[in-house]
Amino acid sequence: LSSAEKREQARKFCAATIEHHYDERLKRWNAELDMLLVFAGLFSAALTAFNVQSYLLLQPDNTDTMVLALVRISTQLESFVLDSRSINSSAPAFTPPQSTAFAAPGYAIWMNALWFSSLTCTLSASSVAVMVKQWLHQYAQGLSGNSAEMTRLRQYRYDSLVKWHVPEIIAALPILLQAALSLFFAGLVILLFNLHSSVAITVSVFVGSLMLFTAATTVLPAYYSDCCYQSPQALSVFIFVQQTRKAFVSLLEWVERQTQAWTTETASGILSQSSLLSYLRFTVQSALSKVEVHGPFHNWQAREKPDVDAQREELEQSIALTTYKIISDKEVLSRAVIPCLSSMDALSERMSIQYGDLILSISEKLKRAGLAAWRPVMPFILVVLSLIVKEPRPGAVQKILASIPEHRLTSAKSNVGLLFLLSMANLVANDIAARKAFENLLSYLRNTQVDQETTTTLGQTVLQDVEAVFPLKWSHIEDLVNLDNFTSISHYLTGIECIALYLLRHGETLTVPLLPMEQRLLRMILRFRSLLTCPAWQSSHSRQENVLWALRCSRLPELLQKLVHE
Repeated sequence: LSSAEKREQARKFCAATIEHHYDERLKRWNAELDMLLVFAGLFSAALTAFNVQSYLLLQPDNTDTMVLALVRISTQLESFVLDSRSINSSAPAFTPPQSTAFAAPGYAIWMNALWFSSLTCTLSASSVAVMVKQWLHQYAQGLSGNSAEMTRLRQYRYDSLVKWHVPEIIAALPILLQAALSLFFAGLVILLFNLHSSVAITVSVFVGSLMLFTAATTVLPAYYSDCCYQSPQALSVFIFVQQTRKAFVSLLEWVERQTQAWTTETASGILSQSSLLSYLRFTVQSALSKVEVHGPFHNWQAREKPDVDAQREELEQSIALTTYKIISDKEVLSRAVIPCLSSMDALSERMSIQYGDLILSISEKLKRAGLAAWRPVMPFILVVLSLIVKEPRPGAVQKILASIPEHRLTSAKSNVGLLFLLSMANLVANDIAARKAFENLLSYLRNTQVDQETTTTLGQTVLQDVEAVFPLKWSHIEDLVNLDNFTSISHYLTGIECIALYLLRHGETLTVPLLPMEQRLLRMILRFRSLLTCPAWQSSHSRQENVLWALRCSRLPELLQKLVHE
């Protein structure tokens, strides 16, 4: 492609990306504003009903005067005296009481101040939301397509939105409504405490719970990067905490520099003063090592990116697992999950637990099934066991290994066979059901007759991992080999023999840059010597019989004599 064509492709790519991003952002803003308008409408309607009744408490009440007048009229009617010429009343005429200066009660003043402030905040948020929707509507006018002219116009308008702080205005509206809700609850509690303390305490518990939940969900994202309670008000708190932490670190650094200078000046002075400054400097350095400063981040996306990059491999593992959980089809295991995991070196501890739980549930469902039912899921189970670094719960992997049906793997170079070897070696290396896994590994080496394998596939892939898990220390030998069982000892010697014969047969032709064949062979011989010198069997007569009988039945001593002769 020519330079002009490359530039045109790059321009189209940028234009399409910007168009998609801006359109999605406009949709999100409009949806958020619609939600805020609905909430503000419902809340203001409910709040108005309270305000209509509460503002009367701020005015003088003439009801008492009217009641007094009616009582006096009733008294006069009862005191009427009738004669032939007139009707007289002995009660005096009604005289209105002298009016005094009206003073509204304190609770009424506070309650109305809070409720009318709440109503003002709600209506203000609604008014601003309507105006912002008008701005966004005008922003979208005439923006169709992704030509060069439209792309420039779209970018010009978006830059103007950012310049005039429209995103910040939109982010402030939920905060305004939250403030209005808090003001309303405060006024409600004041009213109820004036009416009945029991009702007020009950309502205060629920209001306090809501306020505590709101405060917690607002503050937690500032300290936990994976917290999903991300909101505009939480972002404001996060930015404040970020700036405060930065200022605190700057202060500590200044104190650390000053103490260093003072320590140098007083090094030849008073010893106690110098020790005090050194202690202060050490304290400041310890505080600096514990305070983490990241950023500066001005939005949630920028803050998430470092964590996503750091957890890239674990997230890839989680993606594969989530895909299977969504579809729940065993075909997904071979079609998607295994290819995703094949490039991994190991599962994280968290994903080891989740994948371990999955293969445990699969193995429990197939516990009584035959080999045909296991065949589709066996590669997945072995892949997980080859990557797992932590057991989901004590004894879980032991149950998985026990539930797998016993069968002879006829080829050491088959994919399933290699996976089996690798998975057992990984379990032994991570001390997860190590003895059972090591027994399975030795049985595989014996049953498949690795020493007679004519290809180098095994040696090019997993053989060195297998060699590494053969125990060299006496304590490890006792952990992995059952010295009270002749078969276990015999299989162990056979495993060393098979690997040694395989190395003698193919060691010179292995092209993988591994250790030289002589060193690998010597390491296997050292494993054999560790067994011979292990004191765990020398102190028991029955164990001595098992080891000596296994040595008599093994071809390994004969092989060593041959190697020494050659």
